Amino acid sequence: MAMKGSNEINSCLLKWIELNKSDGFKDLVIFADNCAGQNKNIYVILNCLRLLQLGDFDSIKIEFMVAGHSYMPCDRAFGSIETKIRKQSTINNPDEYATLIQTATAGGINVVRMAQEDFFDIKALKSLITMRRPKKFLFTDGRTFTLVKMKPWDYHIKNNKGSSEYVTLEKGRKGPPAKTKNKDKRHEPTAPLLTSDPLVRAYANEIKIDESKLEHLLQLREYLHLPGKEWLDRLVVSQLTATAGTDQADSEETPVLDDNAQDEDLLFYVDVTQSSS
Repeated sequence: MAMKGSNEINSCLLKWIELNKSDGFKDLVIFADNCAGQNKNIYVILNCLRLLQLGDFDSIKIEFMVAGHSYMPCDRAFGSIETKIRKQSTINNPDEYATLIQTATAGGINVVRMAQEDFFDIKALKSLITMRRPKKFLFTDGRTFTLVKMKPWDYHIKNNKGSSEYVTLEKGRKGPPAKTKNKDKRHEPTAPLLTSDPLVRAYANEIKIDESKLEHLLQLREYLHLPGKEWLDRLVVSQLTATAGTDQADSEETPVLDDNAQDEDLLFYVDVTQSSS
């Protein structure tokens, strides 16, 4: 259905906003870990700038937790999910996975199923900007990123030591907007907005599964119940027209930002809280 990179993380964030935007909040605070390949990269920044340019929010703040010193409520939920799944002798299909996750805790967990059409190519937005790095410290050293509607091309980055700066991504512009007598025009962008074109889907076809993984699934077919066998048979048929997918695109995210970051092949999350305006 999809891969596990920044496009997927950003698309899940957009899905969460779609499901919760009726609450009317205009200030968004996102808490996330420091995975450079998935959420601590320029693509998350561009996704948030696009939301500001759409007028959906007045401000967006991204707080990256301190590694080894932070604990979030969802961490406990992940442990409960892992325990629940480990105790299950047979899992026939993704639907059963969703049910196990929903019932992993006493209070229940809200599971939102993503369809392939829910995943968008956020990385394409990079062609609309000039990529610039912070000058005072590395991007990966940033702890808090603040974006506001009045500066639709800028993000403010702050590290743990209190050092901070603004970085502008507007194409062709190296500094802040020139001052004019007309205050309303000071923040008018000179480059095409990130909202100029609608987002396109990240995947046009099913993603091809590694042959060894598919072979392993087929070896397990005899142990599945009827729903599982039917799901596996449909999967095999869909693989006939599937196209190869790769995580290689995510590996470019870290060198673009700085030379010391490392991609991680782990499970990550974006935890979002609301702040009413």
